[in-house]
Amino acid sequence: MAKTKEVLKLPDWTKLRFKDVRKGELCGVEYSSRVIDSCGIEFSEFPFMFGISGVVIGIDPGRNFGISIFGEGMEPEVCHGTMPAGKHYEYGILAFRMGQDLCKRYGDEAKIAIIEGASYGDKFGQVGLAEIRFGFYLGLYTTGADVTIVAPTSVRKTVFGSGKTQAMDIWASLNHNASDSLAILLYSLMKSPSI
Repeated sequence: MAKTKEVLKLPDWTKLRFKDVRKGELCGVEYSSRVIDSCGIEFSEFPFMFGISGVVIGIDPGRNFGISIFGEGMEPEVCHGTMPAGKHYEYGILAFRMGQDLCKRYGDEAKIAIIEGASYGDKFGQVGLAEIRFGFYLGLYTTGADVTIVAPTSVRKTVFGSGKTQAMDIWASLNHNASDSLAILLYSLMKSPSI
């Protein structure tokens, strides 16, 4: 008799609710953020969101960026912002500084960061995004984070069960960069239960 593979039941992501639109600043770049209303989260459905030690960061890189952050004793925060107009290399330098600032905000806590990788089907803007992606990577890495770059389809397959499902379709109330960064954060939590 052949063994059957156990299938992970994915949570109903539409149950996540968001509150508190706030403003903040990261290296002089303003952003808006919302937190997940933890009242709607049950351990039985979202077990990977409990018992976390350290800080997990999910980043959707770009001039228009999304950053999601979650850790022990924190409400999951979902942010989005826009870097000031400039040249591609300036965006990369700013992303480097933003990555460093993110790590410094959380002191000595262990940090895991996942950055969305290239979307190989897209033809335009990929060179500039690569510079920004590498800026975030280097800034986080040089200040002590364990950083990984993951392809967007891998994130969507893990979190939503399909590489074609878009985060903005699940969380329509969020900015699309913020929703992508949340999916990346959840990917990290689902793939690394020992965080």
